[in-house]
Amino acid sequence: HTNSDGVGLTGVELYYNKELAGTPGSRVAELDRKSQQLPYTISEFTKPVDGKDVVLTIDEMIQHFAEKSAQQA
Repeated sequence: HTNSDGVGLTGVELYYNKELAGTPGSRVAELDRKSQQLPYTISEFTKPVDGKDVVLTIDEMIQHFAEKSAQQA
């Protein structure tokens, strides 16, 4: 379960929140008073890094048959 920002509140999402979240990117630049980047200045960029994936089943086929059996019960 997550909140509206995707932060884990309970269960697997809470336990693995750090791994799932990833890292946001950033940009550092020199700006004038109108928030425009100054020409001929060097900007620093940091690319965002995606969070990791979590697989919540041992085997897809076993899960498929288990779900099918549960539906028929």
